[in-house]
Amino acid sequence: YNIIELNCKASEKIRDSAAFSIAYDHVKTAISWLPESAWQDREQLCWRIYSHASEFAYLSGAPDEAEAYLAILLDHSHDDLTRAKIYLMRSVQYHYRRDYLASIQASLEGLKLLGFRLKEYPSTLTIMKEVIRAKLVLGKRSISDLVLQPEIEDERSRIALKFLVSLITPSYMQGNGNLFA
Repeated sequence: YNIIELNCKASEKIRDSAAFSIAYDHVKTAISWLPESAWQDREQLCWRIYSHASEFAYLSGAPDEAEAYLAILLDHSHDDLTRAKIYLMRSVQYHYRRDYLASIQASLEGLKLLGFRLKEYPSTLTIMKEVIRAKLVLGKRSISDLVLQPEIEDERSRIALKFLVSLITPSYMQGNGNLFA
């Protein structure tokens, strides 16, 4: 596993210099050296390598390969939080490919895994209900009061917020104003 780890570390260092295709070559070399039992023996290392492979493939202009690596990660994920993180990566990749509908769908699927159900085309009534709920939760606090609140530590909530932010541009570009709201 030493040569595999060295190639993975090299890919990370190279990524930091924005040489994505070279980083991708290193991570593909690491994958080629993985034994059949790698996912059982060194799951964290495999997770790191395949996450990098997806990222570097995408950044090197190989979106289909990036998607294939995400599919492998999904096949080896054991819980909904991990699956949601993969859907977040997928959503971001679709977003930057300007496949806004696919980005929206990946975000909604990821949110569902976290226990948040959003409709792709929410009604105006649904939006109004949520605005009222938000105002009730805020109470008399102002937006500036929220800045003073401690950061959210719950990982599910942090990932959910990332999904919500990732929905802004795609829903706007799709003309889906209610999802954008």
